[in-house]
Amino acid sequence: CGRIDLVYSSTSGTSKRVASQLQSLLEAEKYFANITNIGDYDHETLLDSQATVIFLLSTYGDGDSPEDGENSISGLR
Repeated sequence: CGRIDLVYSSTSGTSKRVASQLQSLLEAEKYFANITNIGDYDHETLLDSQATVIFLLSTYGDGDSPEDGENSISGLR
């Protein structure tokens, strides 16, 4: 089966935990799932990638973006 990139951004770790749970479910179905923090994800290759990309983005406070995703989310626009 194909590769799936699970890209998370989280302040408290919730999105990372969800990504880990999703990774386990996907791997049980014979997919290769890679977990990456959005700050470490290579956005330049996103459109050229052969992988399916799933973004798991949490918020905190009044809907604010986590610090690790603030710049990266802006870069995707």
